[in-house]
Amino acid sequence: MQSAKLKVAVKSLMLEKLLHKTIKKVSEDIEAMKFNTAISALMILNNEMEKEKEIAGDIFEKFLLILSPFAPHLAEELCKG
Repeated sequence: MQSAKLKVAVKSLMLEKLLHKTIKKVSEDIEAMKFNTAISALMILNNEMEKEKEIAGDIFEKFLLILSPFAPHLAEELCKG
């Protein structure tokens, strides 16, 4: 049973690393006005999040924060639900 917890922890760590890379990429792309590549980075993160059975609340919250400049109404609704 402990190996299952270890696998979940490793996947969560990998997802968190990808989240931080995405935050950096989106921040740089917004400054450079490269909105298409910023959205692409968000889509890559979203695809990886979809593969997981469970996502930590703080990771999802941060994803919504970086999504909000591009889709504010959607991010707001997802925060409520």
